[in-house]
Amino acid sequence: MKSGVINLVSFMESQTDDDIFRYYKKINHIEEINDTEIEAINKIFEKFKELEPSCMNGAFSGYFLGTKYTGVVSEEFDMLRFSNQKIINIELKSTQISEDRILRQLKRHSYLLSSISSDMEVSLYTFVSETEILYKFDEVTETLIPISFEQLFEDIPFDFIEYNYLESLVNTSFIISPYSEPDRFFSNQYFLNNEQEQAKKKLVESSKKYVGLKGAAGTGKSLILFDVAKELSNSGEKILFVFCSAIYDLDTIQKINEQSNFQFIDIRGFNNVLLSDYNIVIIDESQRLRQEQWNKLVEIVKSGEINKLILSVDNAQTLRPEERSLDIQGILSDKKYKNAVEYVDCLTERVRTDIELSTFIRKFFNTQEKDLRVLDFPKVNAVYFEHEYSARDFINSCIENEGYVSIEMPEKRVWLRNGQTRLPKFFGDSLDGFTVIGREYDKVLLPLTNRVTHNADGKIAVPVEWGYSYLAENGLFQAITRVKKQLLLVVIKNKALFKTIQEILTWKAFRDTQRTAKRIRAIREVHSLDVEDISRITGIPCSKYIEIEDSGKINNIKWLNKLAKFYQVSPQYFEGEASELDYSKIDLIYKKRLEGLSQEQKIEIEQDIIDYINRWGQ
Repeated sequence: MKSGVINLVSFMESQTDDDIFRYYKKINHIEEINDTEIEAINKIFEKFKELEPSCMNGAFSGYFLGTKYTGVVSEEFDMLRFSNQKIINIELKSTQISEDRILRQLKRHSYLLSSISSDMEVSLYTFVSETEILYKFDEVTETLIPISFEQLFEDIPFDFIEYNYLESLVNTSFIISPYSEPDRFFSNQYFLNNEQEQAKKKLVESSKKYVGLKGAAGTGKSLILFDVAKELSNSGEKILFVFCSAIYDLDTIQKINEQSNFQFIDIRGFNNVLLSDYNIVIIDESQRLRQEQWNKLVEIVKSGEINKLILSVDNAQTLRPEERSLDIQGILSDKKYKNAVEYVDCLTERVRTDIELSTFIRKFFNTQEKDLRVLDFPKVNAVYFEHEYSARDFINSCIENEGYVSIEMPEKRVWLRNGQTRLPKFFGDSLDGFTVIGREYDKVLLPLTNRVTHNADGKIAVPVEWGYSYLAENGLFQAITRVKKQLLLVVIKNKALFKTIQEILTWKAFRDTQRTAKRIRAIREVHSLDVEDISRITGIPCSKYIEIEDSGKINNIKWLNKLAKFYQVSPQYFEGEASELDYSKIDLIYKKRLEGLSQEQKIEIEQDIIDYINRWGQ
């Protein structure tokens, strides 16, 4: 049995000694398990033992405890067991909580675990330790059924698999946009994570006239609003849902209205609808509202003709200067309106883009941004074209043959003067921020011409000429944040930008080689040697050794071995993982002082160091 796969008999036996149990938890990577969970598992064991005193049944083995899934959503499973035909999940509660909370958790778990394989049945349970009540989740009726431990015991197959199938899940299978996939939404093929559940609860229960939902791109605002609209309309409320952009695919609007109990329109129908016909109005992407539209909403709220106005907002996704000036987000968060407004600001997890994509986007828009993890970016690629006709043919091929969607900043036709288009799209069939807001695509391609630059502060800048009335940088942000799986940057006649992208994509590799370079330089300086000394001693040409110290790379195995032998260190010191083999100058000085000393002399020096540290601490 692999470590981490728990047998309940051994789990109980290891608790006879505190030290043994501590070692056991470390070996099995379950150090985070808490006392109430341990107590609940012990009770389950005792119940099983009553049914099978020999404890020889397979139901005693094969459990993963405290397993976490941390993809685009985050969930923790208290007890998880996989077999050839079935997945068993048992959630542990120390005290009785509402059945509604239990149901919400098991629904999420059901959706996740059912995504693993259509050939594996999923059985979900919750055990309340205080009352010793055991519930089973009925997936057909979505209700809880109290059952006996005998029924649970019989439901657990004799066989088990020592592999955590959560690791096989594809993150993007849980990413859903109601605009792109209304059928999946209305078939309940989604769930809200904890943050989203918290935000939804506040939106539904708020007694304020205005309720604002803030969240960055990818945090699931639209999904939350759709879920709120579905719940409220199913409970009898008259709901109008307004999407603040145009949806040119009329089938999408029709599908939503056919499958929902609320009225859905895009912003083009806003002036043709009677707001007073509804109890609650929901506005998605409200930062896109115009002044007259906002005034109309404020007036209907003041008159008391609607009970509540719910708005999602993200200033980073404004596309016009007048949208930024109106500043819906600022209005909703202004303290002077706190008596009328509830501002929900709890969404921090980005569920639409994974950590690599979101980190690349942040670094791309601000090369000097701090507190970012140094990562590889396997889902991002960049190509360069000097000739525009070749770039257009390439983009067309990617769209036709590889399923990419090309997105650019919105262009603007100026009718005054000569009527020329401002910031024209490089590829005529590219989508833009006005058509992709609220949507996501597996593969996104961005044509980037020489208009796109970074300013002195490392931030993206897109200079535009007179007559361009949109926010170009925001349009670029809107385009790039639509990606779910793969991002391809097509750079056209912009060598400086391509170099910057290369530096971001090779960020981790460069960081590691620079650490190695620093280490090579440090060991030479500790030995008080010049570059010329190293060249003479090792036979490495002086110019080549300088390249080694600058690059952190030794591509000649003979030189590598000569340096290692001279410094009396392992060759791995020069080529190993930088983070694991980083020596400070103090470490190196200490190693050098010990060369040629006896064991007794080394111990004496170490004791002197300890005495010095103790005196210094006093």
